[in-house]
Amino acid sequence: AIRYDQNVLGRIPNAMTVFIPFSHDDKQATLTSETLASKLSNNRLDGLVQLRTAQPIWREKINSWTLDFEGRVKIPSKKNFKIKCPTEFGGKQDTDWVMLFGKVTKDRFCLDYKAPLSIIQAFSIALTSFADKLMVT
Repeated sequence: AIRYDQNVLGRIPNAMTVFIPFSHDDKQATLTSETLASKLSNNRLDGLVQLRTAQPIWREKINSWTLDFEGRVKIPSKKNFKIKCPTEFGGKQDTDWVMLFGKVTKDRFCLDYKAPLSIIQAFSIALTSFADKLMVT
């Protein structure tokens, strides 16, 4: 499940929280009969890992949001984002990430991911950046 932060004033593009099912015991995704939506609506986060997007930095000099994509992303876009690695997977600083998505040419994007995300989860998260979102500019 993905929750986008409200972006009423056009600040901080693609600020989101991603929730994925996970068991800390065996370090892999778990399946239950309860849906993610019902868990989130009841504010029950047990068995879920929360992943947050890295906050871009506003640069007055270039009048744009910036984020270090380690040379992988070539073109500025509001669709570009990076998801930070949670501490339970060794994330210690802002340079630790589990997913990187960004524009490399006019019509091509790169998608890098690592555990705890699967390819399907990473691709699904990336696709949401193309959707029209209420109050997101």
